[in-house]
Amino acid sequence: MPYSYRGLNSGDNQQLSDLLDLSPETNLYARDLLDRQGIDLLGLHRWTGAFENEQMVAVNLDVACIPNQPCKLSVPMGRADACEEMGRMTLNRGGCERIMAERSPADAFWKGLGQPNPSINHSQDVMYVKVRSEGEQLNLRPATAEMFPLLFESTALMRLEEEGIDPRIQDPELWIQTIQILIARRLIWVAFDRGELSFVIEIGTRCERGAQIGSTYVPPNKRGQGFATRGMRAIVNNLLMHSKCVTLLVNVDNIPARKCYERVGFRYGDEYRLYSFQVVKE
Repeated sequence: MPYSYRGLNSGDNQQLSDLLDLSPETNLYARDLLDRQGIDLLGLHRWTGAFENEQMVAVNLDVACIPNQPCKLSVPMGRADACEEMGRMTLNRGGCERIMAERSPADAFWKGLGQPNPSINHSQDVMYVKVRSEGEQLNLRPATAEMFPLLFESTALMRLEEEGIDPRIQDPELWIQTIQILIARRLIWVAFDRGELSFVIEIGTRCERGAQIGSTYVPPNKRGQGFATRGMRAIVNNLLMHSKCVTLLVNVDNIPARKCYERVGFRYGDEYRLYSFQVVKE
């Protein structure tokens, strides 16, 4: 029996919550957005569901949508064949700049988009930790506005290493705004060693259900000295004071990062995929 598709509304909250809770660590971002904003068909985000006999079997979240333009992010979840069709639906609405999702739904959604050539195609794993990590920690603290010049450079180098794109060149004004917002929201934490920056970490989703760690960075002259492990342990223990778990994404071929996270107590969850597409701006 073919699936039926439609935009979701507040009457779908329970089914949507049940579907997201099948993979709580993987779907933390979408679940937090649902909890904070609900389903808003007239807002910036689009929730589209696939149903079999009125039972929700898949959903796609398009984030930051402007009519006839690519949305900033698509997050498909659930049955892969339904996600492929929802990829075609997003394509007809203007496409997307990124896909971040469990690997099978992400690959199917990308196929539905017409298999566009990605500038980034990373196989990743979800990792999570729910208990405090014992051991030495860095003296980690939120970044302040006075640190902006230092962080403008270090966070850009962090993106350059992870994605091969330097945001200072790609869109410097947007990058300035991004770093200023992250500092103001206490989402960048730092540590120093003898007056020099030794560790930087960004925090994404942060709520009672869980916290999601973003990019991390250790300057080249500080690497191989245990700063990453001690810094990660410090942020995990801080976040677990207010959240039930801490999650992150790690590229499958990033062995040093995997070993670091394992030392702090992270376990492996779902296989994940990140696609990013170059969008030509007129």
